[in-house]
Amino acid sequence: MELSDRHYERKKKYKYPAKSRRIWIIISILLISCCALDMFYYKKIQDGLLEQTYSDLEKESNVARSNLESRLQAKQEWLEMIAAFCDVPDGSGNENWWNKTKQFCTEDYRLEIGDTEGNLYYGDHQSGYVGDKPYYQELIAGKRSISGIQSMGYEGQDSIVVGVPILRDGKVQGAVCAEYTVNSLGKLINSSEMSQYGANLAFTAEGIMVASYPGMEKFGTVYEMLETMEYKKQGEVGRLKKSIASGESGYLVYHNGGRMRLFYYQPVGIRDWYIASLVVTDSYEKIFNELRSMSIIILLATTVLIMAAAVLTAYALKVRRKEIETVKKDALTGVFTREAALQVIQREFAKKGGGSYRVCMFLDIDHFKEINDTYGHDAGDRVLIETGAILKKCLRNTDIVSRYGGDEFCIWVYGDVDSTVLVNIANRILGEYRQAGSVSVSIGIAAAKQGDTDYQTVIKRADQALYKAKRQGRNQFVLDYSK
Repeated sequence: MELSDRHYERKKKYKYPAKSRRIWIIISILLISCCALDMFYYKKIQDGLLEQTYSDLEKESNVARSNLESRLQAKQEWLEMIAAFCDVPDGSGNENWWNKTKQFCTEDYRLEIGDTEGNLYYGDHQSGYVGDKPYYQELIAGKRSISGIQSMGYEGQDSIVVGVPILRDGKVQGAVCAEYTVNSLGKLINSSEMSQYGANLAFTAEGIMVASYPGMEKFGTVYEMLETMEYKKQGEVGRLKKSIASGESGYLVYHNGGRMRLFYYQPVGIRDWYIASLVVTDSYEKIFNELRSMSIIILLATTVLIMAAAVLTAYALKVRRKEIETVKKDALTGVFTREAALQVIQREFAKKGGGSYRVCMFLDIDHFKEINDTYGHDAGDRVLIETGAILKKCLRNTDIVSRYGGDEFCIWVYGDVDSTVLVNIANRILGEYRQAGSVSVSIGIAAAKQGDTDYQTVIKRADQALYKAKRQGRNQFVLDYSK
């Protein structure tokens, strides 16, 4: 391998890979930053949508609770109107309310009239006994009442009874009641627009359904239904029970068949009842999936753009590298030609701040003409080759060494170096020649002054320093480092 080839191999080994590594590090940071920003954006949007879902679900639950409370209150007021005008039940079967009880008797609802003994009349002259029921004892005591769950109370279905006392001259003469099945109450609280995305139900603290919807009849309690679902954490249903036992409201998130469900619960204010709203998050998950897809597309597009920029940058560096590597080198010494070196230095001085090469060293071989005249041009060529080797040995890979002409060599030192470094370089060069013992050299060194934008000015000062070294006896250096 020629000296020039080794010079450029060292250049590639140290200078350009370092730049490439920095570029790829920057690209990696950009990619990681884009990924992080994209994930942060997606997470913020997802959290916002989920928060809005929770808010909508809470509003739905409030609507359902209001429906239940208002319907039961309105029913009690309607029952009081009947109680004010109906005959006192005497068991004769001739009372004026029999047609009413028959009229309001359906498969999930019926009107009932009771006497003070607990005998209850309804439908087509049917009757039953409820005197031992707590809710009826409240009615006979002159209070409005809403019962607890009446297991198998009406047509074999769980039911709720709403009642008011029949008062005559301030005395209780019986009671008027309306009995709802659990499913019929469920219809009352599932009438809002939000209900199309889920359902509402009411239940006791023990989980027994007060107001339900079709499909829930196969479960004994709400908790049994929830136990069949999938949860990210174990013990979620147990935590729900404790929360309800403490009179709290809150959310429960579960999955059914891979689809996420939200469950919001809160106290009703009637007995120990709770009302819950469930929503299937398909519409929200659809938005989440669309956002996820959009985020992936944006991330991929960003990655492609960054990678394209990286490829273009790498290509530009490669072209730049080839440009420098293919520049003409001095065939004899293996260093830059004068033209090649000055082309690089001219570009450096055109940069903002003056570039990275601000110190020029001018070197001349002492008595070189005498060597050629005495020993011939072959000997002179050997001295030039030796000079090229010494300079490359004493200087760094980033410094630019060029043959300026004849026996003159021009060196541009890379970076912001101080006078101590320059003195060490000059002494190292002189020491190599003294050790070789064949010839000596004179060196002039000049640093660019602040505001210098023309490299020729620096070369001229280095040349003047060189001739000063020659006038002072040769085999030495003169440094002009005034900035």
